[in-house]
Amino acid sequence: MIKTERGKTIIEATLYSCMIKWLILFVVAMTGLSVGLWYITNGWITIYDRSFVSYIIVFLFVYATVTCGWSTMILNKSQFNEDELRNVNRVNDRGWFLSGQSVNLGLVGTVVGFMIIGSGFFGLDMNDKESIERLVKTMGIGVSTALFTTLLGQLSNILLQFQYFNLQQNIDRVVEYEEAQ
Repeated sequence: MIKTERGKTIIEATLYSCMIKWLILFVVAMTGLSVGLWYITNGWITIYDRSFVSYIIVFLFVYATVTCGWSTMILNKSQFNEDELRNVNRVNDRGWFLSGQSVNLGLVGTVVGFMIIGSGFFGLDMNDKESIERLVKTMGIGVSTALFTTLLGQLSNILLQFQYFNLQQNIDRVVEYEEAQ
């Protein structure tokens, strides 16, 4: 078995560096989540997202991030059994699925935003100033819902893909190491 300068095997050192990568991604993700929670607590999310799809996206993002970190910690152990590796593979598959669903949910919010825009035209009287003001307000709410949910879905997708790509690399390294033994 080949050892590094610090006495660790190559696979142990590799998995340790993968855990560090995940921790860096975790800090970036949690910083973004903290900013997002600040918006939520100040009521901004209810102003900018009338579809409330953003809450689902945030929940899925937090769930997928925590399970990815847990799986990375399992792979970081020097000894683990085949069942643990199988469970990590399942978590990895689920994480990629949730990553894609965050984009889909963002698009659902976009469609809802466009529907809000369209609803502003019902009962529109072009000669009534208040009716036009209501239309402009409704269109603003619809546009903000569409843009906010799309942005949140895309950002969570990107951050989840980085995390699950890192996890997939860990799994591949462990499998290569086990096959070489």
